[in-house]
Amino acid sequence: MDKEKILEMSRKENMNVDLYELEIIGKSESLAGTIAGILCFALYLAEEIITGNKNSSLWGIFCTFIAVDSLYKGIKLKKKSSIVFGVVWLCIAIVSVTKAVITFVNTGRT
Repeated sequence: MDKEKILEMSRKENMNVDLYELEIIGKSESLAGTIAGILCFALYLAEEIITGNKNSSLWGIFCTFIAVDSLYKGIKLKKKSSIVFGVVWLCIAIVSVTKAVITFVNTGRT
């Protein structure tokens, strides 16, 4: 493909995209992730203090969110650091979800 053809395809693909809107969407997702993380931590801490239970299910959900977000961005933008970051969070998510399932199974038995 020549340069002009690539530019033409790019113009057609991005015709209705507002760069300011994309920036706002990115910042809102980042803020939402931060707030979700704080809420997960607060609920985890409150449950542990009040009931003595260590519920890992919230952490599993949150870590999965961060992992998928990082892996998607890393793959699309071809950034190795984001992919590595996503893999680390994915491992933490797997451990958290596994721990939560084990807790559910053990709690369900009498």
